[in-house]
Amino acid sequence: ARGEAAPGAEAGWEYREQTGQKSIGGKAGFLVGERLWEEPPLIQRTLVMELMAELAGSRKDISTVHVEQTLKLFSRQVGRRLDLPYEMEASRTYDGILLRRKEEGEEEESRPKMQVEPGKTVEILPGGPWMRARILEKTGEFQEIPKKTYTKWFDYDKIKNTLWLRTREAEDYFDMDSRGRRQSLRRYFINEKVSLEIRDTVLVLAEGSHVLWIVGYRISEAYKVTKETGRVLEVQVYGGNIHE
Repeated sequence: ARGEAAPGAEAGWEYREQTGQKSIGGKAGFLVGERLWEEPPLIQRTLVMELMAELAGSRKDISTVHVEQTLKLFSRQVGRRLDLPYEMEASRTYDGILLRRKEEGEEEESRPKMQVEPGKTVEILPGGPWMRARILEKTGEFQEIPKKTYTKWFDYDKIKNTLWLRTREAEDYFDMDSRGRRQSLRRYFINEKVSLEIRDTVLVLAEGSHVLWIVGYRISEAYKVTKETGRVLEVQVYGGNIHE
């Protein structure tokens, strides 16, 4: 039994039953899709409250503040996370907001680290999105560098070692400008006000400790394409809810 229904609960449950329980990366939870934004605010709040209560097994200590903070994730960047009562977590994904219970010892799990090679596709999350890389030969009619958030070009001949797609490491840095001035990734996150909760979830494309691309943010000046560039490495993140 659902108990006494709150105002708007029936419409909220209709959406909830269509949403269903998901398994994301082997972890059970509820994936609240972008379509929720089409519903009135009361329905949005009712649905999220119901899902939280079901995951927690109780409504106690779950407040409207938690609900509002969770809904705000829709306007945040992918990777943003929010800790909730009962060891629950809300996280912004490419497909919406994932509500789930944390698992014991989860913080000790190894972070993702995947080798990136031209001509191959790397799966970032189960079911997408993906990252793919390819080499473009520069010609006299070379097209304009794309100004897109999730498609970037790099001077391939400046890359000497293996590229990895991973999360941050202590010594990570990038070149801020053409003069070669460096900034640590840690300082960049502080300056850009990237919350502590998501710094460990932001993906970077790196050669050793030199970060070519803070995915979703910026690239290093050291690998930028110039008129002297011969070969270009194009890297694209696509799938999920990414649209450029």
